Amino acid sequence: MALGIPGLAWAESPWLGLELEPSPQGGAKIVDVYPGSPLYGLLATSELAPGDVVIGFDGRKVTEPKDLSAQVRAQKPGQTVTLKLRRASGQSADVSTVLLSRPSEDQLAQMSMKLEEERQKRLIGQRAPDFVLEQLHGSKLSGTGTGLLAASKGQPVLLVFFASWCGPCLREIPHLNDLQARRPDLRLIALSTEPSDKILDIVRRYSPAYAMGRDIDRKAYRAYGVASYPTSFLIDGSGILRAVDHGSLTTVEQELAKLPKAAKAAR
Repeated sequence: MALGIPGLAWAESPWLGLELEPSPQGGAKIVDVYPGSPLYGLLATSELAPGDVVIGFDGRKVTEPKDLSAQVRAQKPGQTVTLKLRRASGQSADVSTVLLSRPSEDQLAQMSMKLEEERQKRLIGQRAPDFVLEQLHGSKLSGTGTGLLAASKGQPVLLVFFASWCGPCLREIPHLNDLQARRPDLRLIALSTEPSDKILDIVRRYSPAYAMGRDIDRKAYRAYGVASYPTSFLIDGSGILRAVDHGSLTTVEQELAKLPKAAKAAR
């Protein structure tokens, strides 16, 4: 959640720019920080980090995200406020910042896109989150109920997150078909969070030559921080995320060309 004041003019609404979720130990856990927000610069200095938990605001206790939201609503842009944090180490720390006016909807959309890209770039070089899916099309994939990446057995994987209403997603299908034909060792899997009937309609209309399925409970969507479509992730045979692309496959194809072809495709 990005903190602001519903119902007031955008310019009058104070903004922290934090994406929050409840913490099991109490407080408002920081999932991420919007670029351009009051606290964004503290990420570079390690004074603030995703995973920190806000437990106080100007001396008042914060037990859950709505507490922090309510306390921000009582302020005005330009005010200096202090957050008490519980760090991952268990230690506490105070950080101060000046509240800004909430950005416009267009500005927030641009910030959200930048936040998505930065979050996903942090995954590059790391072990990719495993996931399960409800497969609706394509040759039977092993690991659909236990973890697709663990079952890939040295085979590179390309995950493509798409939506039936997304024009660029639909225009990308012939390119993905060609890529699958050129690299039969590539385990190409397209995921949607939509109902099965919408995914199957795409199958009937566009005949994808690769696996398609439903992202169960949006778990893969959340694990990979997807907020726009199409978004593609290339994972090498050892399970390491190598590239991310949005609306294009340029970087994915460049990195795929560097990977040796798998001797045997996983089934």
